[in-house]
Amino acid sequence: MAASDHLSGAQFFHGTDHEFSPGDPLLPPAHTGIESKWSASRDDRVYMSTDSGEAAKYGKNVYAVRPKGRTEKGFYFPEHERLAPMATVLGRV
Repeated sequence: MAASDHLSGAQFFHGTDHEFSPGDPLLPPAHTGIESKWSASRDDRVYMSTDSGEAAKYGKNVYAVRPKGRTEKGFYFPEHERLAPMATVLGRV
C-alpha cells in the first residue's frame, strides 16, 4: 500500500472532546486555532484512525468521519493512523 492511499471501503474515526453533528467539517488545527493534544502532530492535517478504540484515546466523543483529499499514513501508528487535509463528520459512534 502506498504512503498516500484512500483505503477504499475503510471506516475512519476521530476522537475529540468537541461536539459535532453529522455533516460538520473537521478542519485541522492550523485552520481552527485549536491546539492538538498530541505534541508531535501536524497542525495542517486532521488525524483519523481505522480503529475506534484508538480514536477514543483522544477524547470523550468518537465520530465516524469521511476524509476529504488524499490520505497519508501516520508516522507513529501507520497500521491504523491516517491524516487528511480535512474530513466530514458522518455521526457519533
